[in-house]
This record gives sequence, structure tokens and C-alpha cells, in this order.
Amino acid sequence: MKQALRDLAALVARIAVGGIFFANGWTKLEDGLKITGAKFLEQGAPAPGAWATVTMLAELIGGALLIAGLAVSTTGLILFAEALAVFLVATPLNPITTNELILLGAASSCSPWSARAASRWTTWW
Repeated sequence: MKQALRDLAALVARIAVGGIFFANGWTKLEDGLKITGAKFLEQGAPAPGAWATVTMLAELIGGALLIAGLAVSTTGLILFAEALAVFLVATPLNPITTNELILLGAASSCSPWSARAASRWTTWW
């Protein structure tokens, strides 16, 4: 019973974090790469077109992978690195606050545990 609750908590957290990243990536896709690149340029980011493309793809693909429970450990670390990079380069563009970034880093450090739980729930689905 206790393990089932831990697995359920990991599932809910994985879907929530994946959903947030996917929604951010979808917003960048809807806005278009030129508009998103212009926003990065306003913040002084180097190679704003590349930033727009990489962040959109990382958030869309990474969010979908987290939701699906695939490559959770690797995806979590990649998304943490992407969020940290955007936070440092273009803080006003990304709605992630410092507290959320710390929580995301803590979740990434627990990723081997959540990967085991995710694999149990993914096969259960």
C-alpha cells in the first residue's frame, strides 16, 4: 500500500511537470519561432532563433516523454538544464520562478527513484 502511494505520487508529479513543460513548448509553437526568437532577442540572448527552436523542441518533446513515462531520468535532467539555461539567459520569458527551479532540480535529483516508479505505472497503464 505504501509503495502504491509513492508510485501514484511519482505518476502525478511526472504528469504535472511534463504538462507544464509541454504547455510552455506549445505556447512557443503557437507564437511561432520568429516571435519567440524576437522575445529572446529582446532579452539579449545569443542566437535567439536557435534558443527559440531548441527550447520549443525540448519542452514539447521532453514534456511528452515525461507524460508518457519514457526516459524519465534523462528527460528530467535535460529539461532541468534547459529551464536553468533559459532562467539565466532570459528570465522574464520563462514563467518559471526561482522556487519552481529549485523544486525542479530536487525532482531531477530523485529521478532514478521516479524512473522506477514511472516504469511500474507505465506498464500498469
